[in-house]
Amino acid sequence: MNNYDYIKGYMKENCMHFGFTLNKNTDADVVEYLETLENKRGYMLDLIRADMKKRQKKGEVSVKAVPHRKERTEKKATVKKASDKKSGAKKAAVKKAAVKKAAVKKATVKKAAVKKSVAKKAAVKKTSGKKK
Repeated sequence: MNNYDYIKGYMKENCMHFGFTLNKNTDADVVEYLETLENKRGYMLDLIRADMKKRQKKGEVSVKAVPHRKERTEKKATVKKASDKKSGAKKAAVKKAAVKKAAVKKATVKKAAVKKSVAKKAAVKKTSGKKK
């Protein structure tokens, strides 16, 4: 049994296909708009679910099945609680401390490098003085 047979069986048991044909001449505006969309399937699902919701409120449709996925919504700015602010402040303090440590470490490394270069220059001067 190859992988395709498994997929074919899964599709047969769990999926349905709905399709429609558009006329390039009479539906040109719709065709052009749909071509600009990145996710046509998602767009159609959003439209259908919005229409279902509207009709359910009016009592025209009763749908028992509930989608297993959450509705797609735009991301909204979250309101931070006082407890979140405290933990955020703690994180910021920890981050600042880490930055300070890194700065101190860099400064000490630079000082050591400067001392080594000064020592090398002195050694070079001493050796060059002996040759003369």
